[in-house]
Amino acid sequence: MRRTQQLAAASEVVFVDSTSSTDGTQSTTTVLLAATKAGAIPLAVLLHNCQSIDSYVHAFHLLKSNYPACFGGAHVPQAFLTDDSSAEKAALRTT
Repeated sequence: MRRTQQLAAASEVVFVDSTSSTDGTQSTTTVLLAATKAGAIPLAVLLHNCQSIDSYVHAFHLLKSNYPACFGGAHVPQAFLTDDSSAEKAALRTT
């Protein structure tokens, strides 16, 4: 994933997708993907406790603090593409 974070494609459009309630802990897995000629490749995988705004904000802050330039050398990509999760969208606007 570290090599993906250095690609120019990582600074363009980043897809954000979350899956939850797949195990007994009810945790959420959020995957950030960069679109490349080879297809979508992972930039980061975030594990957090639920799909609340606070949980997403905390997960995104951890990503930013540990990998501040993970979007192709930039602090944020040109755009995030998400599904209809209002908590996910609100957290991205906040962080």
